Amino acid sequence: MLCRFRYLAYLAILTCGSLRASAQFPLADEVCTGTCKSYWVDSTANQACAYIWSVDEKVVQSGSTCMLTYTWDTEGVFNLGIRQISAVGCVGNMQTCQVIVNPVTSGISIFPNPISGSEINFQLYLPESEVVTIDLFMPDGQKVCRIFEGSVPEKTARTITYRHLLHQGIYVYQIKTGKLNINGKVIVIRVY
Repeated sequence: MLCRFRYLAYLAILTCGSLRASAQFPLADEVCTGTCKSYWVDSTANQACAYIWSVDEKVVQSGSTCMLTYTWDTEGVFNLGIRQISAVGCVGNMQTCQVIVNPVTSGISIFPNPISGSEINFQLYLPESEVVTIDLFMPDGQKVCRIFEGSVPEKTARTITYRHLLHQGIYVYQIKTGKLNINGKVIVIRVY
């Protein structure tokens, strides 16, 4: 009987010790006010878990949902946290990242980056109305597609979502307006 109790205690310690939310968390994240962003946890390793999402230690979502979509409405510096609880009640360590929310003057943000799913968002905020094109290229310069071509109104945060399953690798995006020509990298990873 004592042997069986030790075995169960050992198994519980192993289960709690291996509990970890492998989250899509950068060390620090920087967004503009009004940005809506998704953060996720890989729930395949630890199924039937509960998740507690918090901003500055205030719970903003709890339950079995392994994704948080949050709109950053206030400028400042915030700590985004995730804590995982196993089906048997073991509580994992709190994982956090710092989110810096800047006031919107003009800007472009791309999220999530790296991508592990099939969706990437380009959020544009321009001081004046402009025609914008967004193209996606392979690293060798071969054009993959035109993601967007159209007008973006002044002083309005416009989010353009591109949904397509891209192969794992590095891509280059190009955003052009009448005054801007911005290039950057998008990394696509696959979690298996």
